[in-house]
Amino acid sequence: HPGSLPGPVPIGPGPAAELAPHWDSHFVPVRAGRSAAELPAAAAAGELDLLVCMGADPSTELPHSDALADVPVRVHLDTVVRPSMLPEAGALTILLPIEGFYSQRGGATVLTADRRVRFSPQLVDPVGSARAPWAALQALAERLDPDVAATLEASHAAVLRTELAQVAPAFAGIESLRAAGEWLQLGGRHGGLATTCPTPSGRARFSAPVPAPPAGLQVVARRSPPEAVSDRTTVLISHTEARSHGLRTGDAVEVATAHGRYAGTTQVMEMPPGSVHLSWPEAAALFPTQPVDAPVAATLKRLA
Repeated sequence: HPGSLPGPVPIGPGPAAELAPHWDSHFVPVRAGRSAAELPAAAAAGELDLLVCMGADPSTELPHSDALADVPVRVHLDTVVRPSMLPEAGALTILLPIEGFYSQRGGATVLTADRRVRFSPQLVDPVGSARAPWAALQALAERLDPDVAATLEASHAAVLRTELAQVAPAFAGIESLRAAGEWLQLGGRHGGLATTCPTPSGRARFSAPVPAPPAGLQVVARRSPPEAVSDRTTVLISHTEARSHGLRTGDAVEVATAHGRYAGTTQVMEMPPGSVHLSWPEAAALFPTQPVDAPVAATLKRLA
């Protein structure tokens, strides 16, 4: 996360001063970085000299990703070849193959949705010259700043897990993960037991929310349409919106916002009224270049 250090610990001068001695006082960020969604705008403003992508395809995951083509140097670390890796004229593109999750020497860990750190040993041999993700990032850091080479020296994944347990107490115990099926629950077996709420009893009070009626039509982006819908250009609308706009499944429509327009065909389905759902990134033109918290208002009309 661009706003936190491992733990998570918010990025700031205090945490940076505490962590710097672990790496011979080398640089530790003192202010938050940019989120992925903010990178295209930064690239368009000429503020990016280097773009590093690991296991991600900006062309399919970020809005207005065309601006990233202007970054002079791009480094991709991945297990597969993605369209965004294809070099642009005048740009330097570097491809660093990395090992898959089950082929990493020394094993690998993953943080699950329930905040468990799960360990997997190496199950298959790596392919060709692929390196573990951490080893590829270490090599890249050393090339960018040779002075950190000795500080970042790590010969095995277990060394990194031990270091993480030392600098981020929340991960204490990760250094002991060695066998298939072993895991670590962040915050203890029952996370949140030490948490108190600002109530007389110190416990939380739950109540059923009362949703506010939608203020006009809003556009919602989703990673993919439902399984029954194969066309990613489909505009998903509720039965209520279909009746109010005089639409049926298969009608050609245009969705418009203050940022752009999008044409597609409708699919009427069971869903809450007040919104249209569109696949991302196909509908990226409907959204602002910078992330916003407020819903994006939209209009919907039939095309002749």
